[in-house]
Amino acid sequence: VVYKDKQTVRNITSVHGAIIDLYAVWEPVTALITLDPQEGSGGTGYFYEKFGVNFYTNSVLAEILDRISIPSRTGYDFSGYFADVIGSGNALIGSNGIFGINSTYFVQDSTLFAKWNAKTYTLMLNKEGGTGGTNSVTVTYDKRVPSAESVPPVEAPRRKGFDFKGYYTGKNGTGTKFYDEFMYCDIVYKSTQNTPLYAYWIDNYAPEVSLNGNDKWTNQKTTLTAFASDFGVGLKSLTIYRIADNGSLTAVATANNLNGAQTKELTFENTT
Repeated sequence: VVYKDKQTVRNITSVHGAIIDLYAVWEPVTALITLDPQEGSGGTGYFYEKFGVNFYTNSVLAEILDRISIPSRTGYDFSGYFADVIGSGNALIGSNGIFGINSTYFVQDSTLFAKWNAKTYTLMLNKEGGTGGTNSVTVTYDKRVPSAESVPPVEAPRRKGFDFKGYYTGKNGTGTKFYDEFMYCDIVYKSTQNTPLYAYWIDNYAPEVSLNGNDKWTNQKTTLTAFASDFGVGLKSLTIYRIADNGSLTAVATANNLNGAQTKELTFENTT
């Protein structure tokens, strides 16, 4: 005979003064466990646990659940399900979806919370002819890209004859601008892959030109030497002109098709 908890009974036995032994009957609690993916999606949404016995897919406890299907979240790695929202302590369900050794303790319906770790990627800084500065930057998904004010700071490259104008996703200042000329960036990284960036350079420097020789001479052979240099885009041509009394110019020596040469020397010999 089974007597329920707090049940009122009479005449358990017909023997006056008899001693009756009653034995407790225990049934493990069945709890509904809800899985909160916390901005993730997919995977198992809930399961049932019969305390100290096993896990099941439904409330009739007909199908044992060996492991859950894990959720997914763009830019993050799943670290498991935990008893609190911030994911402290040990995971009750591991990152592989397998139940931990401390999982069978639920005595009532409960909720477990997913914990996520943001993935890291690399910005590859192609200096496009520059030297020095930072070679690559490690970025974290959903976080602001490190820049000049970070520790350690992200530093600009250098290139003789050019001004640095930032890093872009395309060459020659095309695509999305990540860094300005001061290596400042306010972009929150949202890509799920490594990203190459390309330095953008502008030649803001005029060529340097000098002309060496006597400015006065009489009936003797004299040589004028013009020297030009441009360490940016380079030289296209170099010409020496004679200025007439009326101000008109006559080319007396020319070097064309220099094709971006950084330096060129040009001479002019004359006795007049």
